[in-house]
Amino acid sequence: MELLLVTKEKKYPSELSIVLNEARELGLPEDWLPICEDNGSYYCLLPNGKVHYWTPDGYSNDSWEDLADWIEQVWINGD
Repeated sequence: MELLLVTKEKKYPSELSIVLNEARELGLPEDWLPICEDNGSYYCLLPNGKVHYWTPDGYSNDSWEDLADWIEQVWINGD
């Protein structure tokens, strides 16, 4: 898992603007914002504040109530 970055140089593979364009080409919904890449799939922040796991081959049912919930369950605890 790799958190996405926002930098002035925009030269890293995990740069948000680069990943966002790639994910949109794969079909990521326009109003979803990827925050973390995981082997070609993405954890995304939704307009309602929830975090949802999205894969290019279809939607997943994995979701978390908010960013804090996702950080605790996925990033810290590794669930």
